[in-house]
Amino acid sequence: MKQRKRPVFFALAAGLLAILLALAVGANQPEARAPVGELYLELLVTKGGPPGYDIPPDCSVWREIHPNPGTLRHQSGFDDNSDGLLSPCDIIYLDQLPYHVKWVGPTYWVTRLQEPVALEPEVEPTGENPTCETWHEIYPFFCTPRHIDAWEDNQDGVLSVCDIVWMNEVPCHIDRIELNITAEPLPSGTEQESWGTIKSLFRRVYR
Repeated sequence: MKQRKRPVFFALAAGLLAILLALAVGANQPEARAPVGELYLELLVTKGGPPGYDIPPDCSVWREIHPNPGTLRHQSGFDDNSDGLLSPCDIIYLDQLPYHVKWVGPTYWVTRLQEPVALEPEVEPTGENPTCETWHEIYPFFCTPRHIDAWEDNQDGVLSVCDIVWMNEVPCHIDRIELNITAEPLPSGTEQESWGTIKSLFRRVYR
């Protein structure tokens, strides 16, 4: 006797039930909270200036510049890519959640028209004359390119605090320079387990 095919309606209903069951499984796991989206962060340093590209010790505190300015993130772990430095392709754990480091460099905090602005260079910084470089504004107008028209040195010969950079014909005073990273979330164990459950249930429905 020829076996009858299951009606499409019941197959779709079974698939929807599989998804709901998988989400219910994930909701009961201890690591259900997952990071969402890229983070732009600067390292909080209590003494002195930026520490260069040395790997920060665990328990360091990072301050979010974007997308939630001012949010503090606790460094709970770090996996180096074997170069001994804070650099792209490291894994940093913030509040127990893993993030892939995409970019490492300086954050230039300047005052423009009496308002604070945070920017990062689009190319590897040299520490010298930045004229004709393009900096990427992170705060307050995220992802806005700013062309450096001119530079007024504070007489120390390098790009540093108290220099003046001109952007779009507006003078901007460099107030401070911090260490900045861009990090993207890695899939958590819960996400992987939930998707595995979904695939397993679908295989049972359609085999």
